[in-house]
Amino acid sequence: MDTVFNFIFTLSIPFRIAIGFACFFLANLIVAVLVLPLLLLPFRDLKKRAISAVIRWTLYFQFIKIMSWLGAYTLDVKISEKIDYKRPFIIVSNHISLLDPLILMSYIKNTGAVIKRRYTVILVVWLLVRVFDFIVVDENTKNDPSEYVEKFSSVLKKRNVLIYPEGARSKAGRVADFKKSAFVIAKELNVDVVPVAVYSPKPMFTKDSVNMTGQARYCVRVMDPINPREYKNASLLGRAACGVICKTVDNLRHSFNNSYKA
Repeated sequence: MDTVFNFIFTLSIPFRIAIGFACFFLANLIVAVLVLPLLLLPFRDLKKRAISAVIRWTLYFQFIKIMSWLGAYTLDVKISEKIDYKRPFIIVSNHISLLDPLILMSYIKNTGAVIKRRYTVILVVWLLVRVFDFIVVDENTKNDPSEYVEKFSSVLKKRNVLIYPEGARSKAGRVADFKKSAFVIAKELNVDVVPVAVYSPKPMFTKDSVNMTGQARYCVRVMDPINPREYKNASLLGRAACGVICKTVDNLRHSFNNSYKA
């Protein structure tokens, strides 16, 4: 086994990243094998908790352990101690790469997500949508937040929900304008909003580039929850969340630039 490890580390980073994603496709099959028998469990809540554990630990092992071990990227993650995991919340984050949701779902337990319909062709996502309360939206149609309140209400009784208010991966590493849907739902259902800032000077799988030529560095800050009752309306709540995320991303950018110059 040591010989295999030593051989892997003689390869360039792009080859190691390719090996990592080959492991990801293998993990898709493993998840399918593990999840399908769980569907036979007679108790709905027990079934979903078991599936949640399988998904989270598979993601954690793949994207936190394996990919980091292979040298694809480094992770600097800090999570607020003020988060109350007994009360499900809505997570809002800026979106810089396809890895963002996988990293966040690995670290923040009991979390589902809002997913664009085109991603449901992926085996694991297909399973998640059918058994794990993931919320699918049609990106090519204009969605009214009120249409999803009932669905969010049902899901938020059991788990947190991750939403990207920008609607898509942002370009050039800058935080794009936030859409108000997540904040309308947070106000309507009176659930906390947990803002997350993600920064990488050269992320992988962005909207503009795959970037598999060198080791990436990701900084993730999961910040203090925001109580929607402290804001008069959804627009003000959204501005507050966007403001703290923008400020944190800027601080991470300046910190990285200063350390690089040093």
